[in-house]
Amino acid sequence: MEITLSEKQEQEFSNYVTGLLNTAIENAERKANLNSPFLKGKRAAAKYLGVSTQTLTKMMSSGLECHYIEGLENVVFFDKREISKFIKQQ
Repeated sequence: MEITLSEKQEQEFSNYVTGLLNTAIENAERKANLNSPFLKGKRAAAKYLGVSTQTLTKMMSSGLECHYIEGLENVVFFDKREISKFIKQQ
């Protein structure tokens, strides 16, 4: 079975598929927190770096900056730029 589309239909179909793919990519990036400059929690930062949380704790002891929000003292945040800067300085 073969389906033949006009040029206009091909373009509309292509635009539709492109839109679906772009939406799927944006959703995956948002879900994975790829576009955020911050990481929430030691696990997320360790995963981002590809190290264990124990190694991350050692890095924090060696000067890796981390941030806390008043009222959320049990939650630590990391800035991806600061992580990169720390790595480059080591």
